Amino acid sequence: PLLLGSAEDLSRLLLKKNETMAVIFGLIFIIALYHLILFIFTPSDRASFWFSALSFDLAIRVFVTERIFIAGDTPHHLLSEWMTRLNFTTWYAGIPMAVLLFWALFPKPKERWILKSFIGIGCIGTAISIFGPLGYDSQLQDFFNLTTLALIAWIFSLIARNVRGPQ
Repeated sequence: PLLLGSAEDLSRLLLKKNETMAVIFGLIFIIALYHLILFIFTPSDRASFWFSALSFDLAIRVFVTERIFIAGDTPHHLLSEWMTRLNFTTWYAGIPMAVLLFWALFPKPKERWILKSFIGIGCIGTAISIFGPLGYDSQLQDFFNLTTLALIAWIFSLIARNVRGPQ
């Protein structure tokens, strides 16, 4: 959005935004560490591990997309390619992590092929964003937006079926 005001007002506004996002990053990071420690002490609980991985992924995404650590004098062009790759990688890697989290929570889903499809799609997107040419990963974004919406719909249906109990 377009921001109008004095340089001092805009500087204060951006500082407040950065501070807020740094707090959000820190909270998500602490949640991730907490669930990782839970998994270390109860390794049979795979849901704690996958929730921790998904939380770390989200924390990294907040860190990258909000550019919390970038000071005004940091040469942006030096970080741009890696920040873009990390941005897309965290998005694409979140899909299989979310699927594996819900697979751990509900271990006997009827649609195992759907789970494996989501995991495969997420892994392919992650590999493309890491190893593919820069810019190609952004061309996949519409497909992954649809995949994410389908995943959310599947998760809601899975939760609804398990809340109602067996029919």
